[in-house]
Amino acid sequence: NHSLRAKVYHKLIKRIPCRTVTPDAAVYWDIVGPIVGVKGSRLQPLPEFADGNQVPNYCLNSVGIAAVRNILMCIANQFPDISFCPVLPAVVALLLHYSKDEGQCFELVCRILACNDPGRR
Repeated sequence: NHSLRAKVYHKLIKRIPCRTVTPDAAVYWDIVGPIVGVKGSRLQPLPEFADGNQVPNYCLNSVGIAAVRNILMCIANQFPDISFCPVLPAVVALLLHYSKDEGQCFELVCRILACNDPGRR
C-alpha cells in the first residue's frame, strides 16, 4: 500500500540521528531557483557524484524526472564533499514517490546524508 510505505519511509528516516544543522525543505525552496535557474535542470548535467548515470524514471513523468534532477543539483550544492554516489539518483527518485513535494524529498535525502551515527553509515 502506497500510503503505508510512505509513512514507514518517513518514520524511519526521521529517526536517523543527523547533525544539528541539516538542510530541510525550506532550504530547498530557497536555493532551487538560483541553482537550477530559469532554463531548468534538463539542460544541465547531473552532478559528478552521479558518475554519468541517468535519472531512473521509476514511472515518474517528465515533471517528476525534472524534480529529481533539481533535487540532485541542490544536494550537490549543500553537500560538496560528496564525490561519488551513483546510487543517489535512484534513492531520490524512489523517495520522491513517497514525498508530498520536492522539498520534502530533499529534506529526507539530506537526513540520510547527514547521518552522524557511525553504526548506520
